[in-house]
Amino acid sequence: MPASQELVWHVETHEHKEHTADWYWALGLLTVVGAALSVWFDNILLALILIIGASAIVVLKLRGPREHAVRLDARGITLDGTLYIWKSIHTFWVNSDETHGGPCIYLTAHSILTPRINIPLDSKEHAEEVRAFLKRFADEVEQGPHLGEHLAEILGL
Repeated sequence: MPASQELVWHVETHEHKEHTADWYWALGLLTVVGAALSVWFDNILLALILIIGASAIVVLKLRGPREHAVRLDARGITLDGTLYIWKSIHTFWVNSDETHGGPCIYLTAHSILTPRINIPLDSKEHAEEVRAFLKRFADEVEQGPHLGEHLAEILGL
C-alpha cells in the first residue's frame, strides 16, 4: 500500500523510570494500611482491590515498557492487533508537544470500556502526517492528558 493509505510505526508503552527500594516499601506500606483500614471498616472488597491494584503496579513496574505496533489505515486504528474502527472513534487530537511523555494521539471513542485511548507517536515530525491522515476519518477536537495520566506522572508510574 502507498504511504498515504497506511501509516505504521512502533513505540514503547512508556518511558521507564527506575524506582528505589523506598518507593516499593512506601507502596507496600500504604497498601497494607489501606487494606487494614478497609477490613476494620468491614469493607473486604476494597481491601482486595487495593491489594490487587498494588500487586499489578509492582508487576508492571518490574516488567518495564513494551513495544507497541501501531497502524492507521482505511479500516481504523490498530494497536497491538486490536482494531478500533473509524465508526467507534468520536474525536482525536494530535499533541506534538514534548511534555507529558512526548508526542501522542488522544482519541475519544464510543466505548464503555475504553472511552479514551492514548497512542504515543514515534517522533514530533511524524505528528503532522498522522494529523492529516486522521482528519479524513474523525473530527479534530483539542484534548489533553486525562487526570489519571497526571496522577501516574506524579507517582512515577
